[in-house]
Amino acid sequence: MPKLKGITGGKILGAANTYIALLVYRLYTLPSYPFGVEYVFELPSAPSNAKEIQEARDNINSLKNRIKQMESKLDILKCIDFNNISVEIDRINRNYQTKVKCLDCYFDDYLSRLDIADKDLRVNQAYDKDLVDKLKKDVYNEVFSHLDKYQLFCNIQECKKNKGYGINASVCHFYPNQAFVDKPSVSYVDIDTSMSGNVIYKFSHYFASTFLQQATKQLNISSRDLFDVFDMLKLKSNGFTIISFGVYWDYYIGKNNNFKKQNDIEYIYDNIPIYNFKSGSKYLLTISLY
Repeated sequence: MPKLKGITGGKILGAANTYIALLVYRLYTLPSYPFGVEYVFELPSAPSNAKEIQEARDNINSLKNRIKQMESKLDILKCIDFNNISVEIDRINRNYQTKVKCLDCYFDDYLSRLDIADKDLRVNQAYDKDLVDKLKKDVYNEVFSHLDKYQLFCNIQECKKNKGYGINASVCHFYPNQAFVDKPSVSYVDIDTSMSGNVIYKFSHYFASTFLQQATKQLNISSRDLFDVFDMLKLKSNGFTIISFGVYWDYYIGKNNNFKKQNDIEYIYDNIPIYNFKSGSKYLLTISLY
């Protein structure tokens, strides 16, 4: 448990980690090596995926720290007849005509092996097609479920007087390439929600800003006079639709008999449709009606 620094020194986990460190030291004090010294001190191969490589790296670094803590605890090391690492290495090499190394050497060799395997995966491992396709589908679905709210503006009959505005809501996110492979070493942190959220935010901002493309007469209306102003402007008789940004319309529910809520974004006042959208910016088009 390399990252649980707050509890690894406790009685239970601390004892478990100490026991693991003792087992490592005990490799140097075994009474015999029936399968050969090389078999005992042979390094394992590097894992075949980035996730397990990262876990192995964390575990080795954690074990290194625990080994260093054990170096000074001679009373504990005596229970496995361990005296000095140099003495034990000389004894093994002399008795078995081999070249056993110190623990740090083995740790460094294995970490180097992990680095080589990790670099190879970063360059050569292909993206997980199923994961990428799922993320693309999720981003697409989340964006278009939001754009359904703007269907009102997709059904307007074209005429020569209509003006079009290009709304560029593209976004770019940078993620380590190993986030999109099988068993990645890093998380893509809900990129579908993050990416679609940024597309939606930018679209909302640029959509709202199109209402500022040309100068319009502006009126400051108090909340208590809002519906009286609608009546004075005779919006009903002229077939108007009200587009609002950031207005808390739910406040008026029950305060005016002619005002009703249709759904999350659509309201109606005396047969005048009202659509309420987010502007995408608290500094732009906040509490505005068009």
